[in-house]
Amino acid sequence: MKICRLRFCESTKIGLHVQLYVQLKKVLVSFQDNIVEGEVHVDPKHHKYFVAKRGEKLREIADDFGGVVVSFPRNGVNSDRVILKGAKDCIEGAKKRILEIVDELDSMVSIDCVIPQKYHRNIMGAKGVNVQKVTSQHRVQIKFPDRDPGTRGQGMVNGSSSPVEVNGDDAGSPPASPRKCDTITITGSKDNAEAAKEALLVSEAHVSVVDLGGGLGGS
Repeated sequence: MKICRLRFCESTKIGLHVQLYVQLKKVLVSFQDNIVEGEVHVDPKHHKYFVAKRGEKLREIADDFGGVVVSFPRNGVNSDRVILKGAKDCIEGAKKRILEIVDELDSMVSIDCVIPQKYHRNIMGAKGVNVQKVTSQHRVQIKFPDRDPGTRGQGMVNGSSSPVEVNGDDAGSPPASPRKCDTITITGSKDNAEAAKEALLVSEAHVSVVDLGGGLGGS
């Protein structure tokens, strides 16, 4: 009797395994049948945005649309053809998202915000924390210019922050045209870039008042 029971249990297990295998095979076949390939056309000038930071944007799209695999042309290949592989519904959603991003990129502008270089460090904040808040809030990119080595020490004599004359120019007077070292570049949609510029100018006003107060206090 025990032998019969053991054989019955073994045959039952084998039967369950076979059923499970058949069901899994059906699922895999169904999944493979649902995998399709699609394409979308993206101007090569925007490719770098999608593949930057080790494909961070592509991973976001994959996470949002069922693991869709998005393949951009290899570097050096002049083609606008982008290949997508995945479930049909997911591919359509990923295509739409990619084209939305392209529209956003096409609508971006770059504007200048002129602020005296001496205020840049305070406006940026420790490790750039203040600027990071502005870029995050307004969804823009902000690029500060390289420092002008010729202005080192400008505006400071014997530890005082009072304006001084350098190379015959009155440091307290604005330059005839914006200097490269004073020009901050903001990139984003027009409205967002303008809002970010306003935020930086408000920050400049605050920093300049604090600077003026320090100068008065030290005199």
